[in-house]
Amino acid sequence: MARIVIVDGNGNVTLDALGWLTEQNVPLIRIDWRGNVTTVIGSNAGPDHRLVRAQLAAQEDKKAGLRIATSLIVAKLASSVETLRTLSPSARTEKAIAVQLDGVRELKRSAPKSIRVLIGVEGKSAQAYFAAWQGLPLHWKGVGRKPIPHDWRTFASRTSLQSTKPQNRNASHPVNAMLNYGYAVLESRVRSETLANGYDPMIGDLHSYSKDRAAFVFDLMEPLRPGADRAVLDLVRNEPFEPADFTIRKDGVCRLNPELAKLLVSRLESLWPTYFSSSLRRGLLLLGM
Repeated sequence: MARIVIVDGNGNVTLDALGWLTEQNVPLIRIDWRGNVTTVIGSNAGPDHRLVRAQLAAQEDKKAGLRIATSLIVAKLASSVETLRTLSPSARTEKAIAVQLDGVRELKRSAPKSIRVLIGVEGKSAQAYFAAWQGLPLHWKGVGRKPIPHDWRTFASRTSLQSTKPQNRNASHPVNAMLNYGYAVLESRVRSETLANGYDPMIGDLHSYSKDRAAFVFDLMEPLRPGADRAVLDLVRNEPFEPADFTIRKDGVCRLNPELAKLLVSRLESLWPTYFSSSLRRGLLLLGM
């Protein structure tokens, strides 16, 4: 079913336009910058009941749901290898590539017995993946006028120094801030696509549902994350940063300033037609639709 999805933005819609949408049976959906649905106009604007039944069937059939989740993680690990190969050769990089490939072989050789086991394989692979990023240099200019924290000169860890527990939120380093922003943009785009195609963004297999957590969106994002990482790596390798590109809040959390955010979004958008779009389509096809 055709849909028109508006992502944030400003403007007006006339009553004539709304009448035409109703006559054509085309719903209008508006999504804010975080990917949350704010407005739905149209009598036929909800998810496609056939697709939702397929999602529910996969969720209720534990074997089918686990099979779908495993396929998503296998695709993520394979894509992670491609991203790792863009890094400078090193023993750490080679080890990380080997861990990803071992994970792919393990998951293909024998299906994991549970989501917990699958997440364990993915977690081990992710740890090695980001360990290969350690020592990645950032290039700076203008630091004589405005100094930067010493640890901003290289990448050390995916974990935020502002967290008492190992987690990635509330980034304290520019690379982690760019990764978090890139994933947020990716989440918004994937949510838009799932809604535009008639899926329910909350019904997933790999991630658990919560009020503020669209499980299906996060499921589909997994194979796409390494592509977002490539956009960040491209910026780090080819763009000299300025201290003004980032803001440090009073609590130590690092945030991107608007111009750098726009640049990162443009890099992500350039990947969408070839990398992200085809990968997302493969993820949707896992439901047999």
